[in-house]
Amino acid sequence: MAKKLQNPKVGDYVYKPFAPSMAGKIIGCVKLAGAFPGDCSVTVKWLNGTVTTETSWHLQDFNGLIAEHQKRLATHTKTLERLEKL
Repeated sequence: MAKKLQNPKVGDYVYKPFAPSMAGKIIGCVKLAGAFPGDCSVTVKWLNGTVTTETSWHLQDFNGLIAEHQKRLATHTKTLERLEKL
């Protein structure tokens, strides 16, 4: 499951939900008055070169996605090893 972005900081890697190919880097972060703790208005520079301002709760943590996929890879590699022994 995708990891929601929590306590965003400048330099964090993010992506839009359901679109990991739409990845970018946070280049600015401003706390939102009256919002939940950790919610920010973030400025993101995307891989396609555009720069947009997004709310942090509309973004996913790209490093969390990588960690999730590495865990799945380890699981599937073990399964493959067991299959090859059959």
